[in-house]
Amino acid sequence: MMVCEPIQTRLPGGWQALALRRAGGQRLPIAAILHHKKNLQTYMKETGAMKQHHLIKTLAVTLGLLTALAPVQAQESVFPLPADLYILTSEHALLHIDAVTGEQTPISEAQNMADFDVAPDGEWLVYRQFPDNAVFASQIAGGSGFALELDAPPPPDAIDGPSIAWAPDAAAVAYLTPGGVRIAELGSGEYGATEFRTIQGGPWVDLEWTGPDTLVVRDAQNRYTQIAGGDGRWTVESLEHAPVRAEAAVPASLIPEGVLLQTGRVVPGTAGALAYEWAPPSLPVVDGVILPDNLYYIAPDETSTPQVWQLPKTGAPARPLTSESAPVLAYAVAPGQAQIAYLSGSSLVAANLDGTERRELATLQATDGRAALNWSPDGAQIAFSDARGLWLVPADGSQSPCSLAQNVTDEQNISSIQVYSDPRWSPDGTRLLVSIGFYEGAVLGVLDVASGDVIQFSSMVALDGCWTDNGRVLTWASEWGYVMPGLYILDPAAPDTSQTALDERYAVLDVAQTASGTWLALVGSTTGLGPRFLRVLAGETVAGPFTPVFDRAAGGFAQMPQLAAGPDGQLAAAGLRAIQYNERGSASGNLVVIDMRTSETVRVDTGGPVSAIRWGQ
Repeated sequence: MMVCEPIQTRLPGGWQALALRRAGGQRLPIAAILHHKKNLQTYMKETGAMKQHHLIKTLAVTLGLLTALAPVQAQESVFPLPADLYILTSEHALLHIDAVTGEQTPISEAQNMADFDVAPDGEWLVYRQFPDNAVFASQIAGGSGFALELDAPPPPDAIDGPSIAWAPDAAAVAYLTPGGVRIAELGSGEYGATEFRTIQGGPWVDLEWTGPDTLVVRDAQNRYTQIAGGDGRWTVESLEHAPVRAEAAVPASLIPEGVLLQTGRVVPGTAGALAYEWAPPSLPVVDGVILPDNLYYIAPDETSTPQVWQLPKTGAPARPLTSESAPVLAYAVAPGQAQIAYLSGSSLVAANLDGTERRELATLQATDGRAALNWSPDGAQIAFSDARGLWLVPADGSQSPCSLAQNVTDEQNISSIQVYSDPRWSPDGTRLLVSIGFYEGAVLGVLDVASGDVIQFSSMVALDGCWTDNGRVLTWASEWGYVMPGLYILDPAAPDTSQTALDERYAVLDVAQTASGTWLALVGSTTGLGPRFLRVLAGETVAGPFTPVFDRAAGGFAQMPQLAAGPDGQLAAAGLRAIQYNERGSASGNLVVIDMRTSETVRVDTGGPVSAIRWGQ
């Protein structure tokens, strides 16, 4: 990303045209503008036929003449814009301009930002600060961020294009240095640390990712070099021709008056900007979408009360399944999707999916957002957890709940603390997979419903989990903490051991099984912080080996995703974007659905923030 200030220069024939001077005083010719990704893509698309440097100079002069001859049109409203816009002001601060309203919001408190790039998910950015050249990544909406390097090598002196950029899958960030290019592979090191590689060469003056693991850099003589690989193994190759660049999502250019759109209008409030970047285009908003299965979630109704909704797999609009006066905090859909159980206020309620035969089964205590419930495979019983422990109740309401395991919360003896939660039935309906929390950390355990006996797995590898058909347990995680990333197999008959299906290099976010028995793992592009691109791996057995289902470009971005496989081979992930957290730490956001084969991503119009996404069974 260029950091520059406008000056005037005289071209042949006396025409006045814009040139750029990089902060620090070095003059850049207008030809350099053509290589800035925000401007080059506006006027032309490079092809391998463009071999001669004199042709670039000719186009540069032509562009300068056209710019001088074509005055900016009388300003009319430019809003809504095709996408949100970010500008680096002359004070080196970053501003966000809302695509619809034009409202300007400061993004970073830093007033010494040198250059920046918006992540491909549109929710993160990476930027450099001077004079210490620190490199940071942060969520645009705030709430999370981290330092890549606090004392990074400075940018080169002769930059005339972008100098820092996210990879398309957000797994790496590259930025130019005087001696080459620095590549930060996020989360690829030990315990999720970032690994750095410096590729010597250049000096290079701009860079661009052309694929998840392919980077192209250019020097001042317009010679291109391709850097490809990943996982710490990068190869360097000189290119005979300039790479073909993707069309600009929003054609525009930068002039002293601000960001000039292809329509000839200037975006208000952008005068004097040093650089700009468009956010990824907004996702299409739909009322319904064809899905592998019905999708369920919690969202507010017309009175702003959270209810359970169903998004039908047929593509029909979502419909509410509950109409409670108290917020619905948790729910579970019965096998066969004919009934639903949910927690409204402090009452555990069961009903048919159409709302008939509503019955209150139990009163829960002091849940504080930790309640969970699950139907038995035959639909006859419901297991649930609250602040007291684990419980079992007949789904028809014929009996009162019975206690399966009581929580121990004696803070005077913290070593005795045990809190049971999140019950998940075994396929034969005799056992429950549960989470057991301690004063610090947690493990998975198996509770025998008939006897109440509990087996604790000794390994704290992960807490998300499900049963396999043969009575073993799959567990997975996507980042480091008390757990470690990967996919693991646990056996209640041997609770002190575990088998690795996918090791700690894999950020596993969800697991599903197809009707034919194939196991699918939904993995993120990094086990570290920042945005994660979702891909699908498949294994003939639960032990693997797992291999990619599609090429590396297939997938999309979502948080807290859930994977579903349809009978016709359709694979979809439903998740959240623009997440926010309430006072209890519960997350909600915009509901998005990704076709994992085509990467097509849509946002579902839900009328409010969504939480607790679940596919039908």
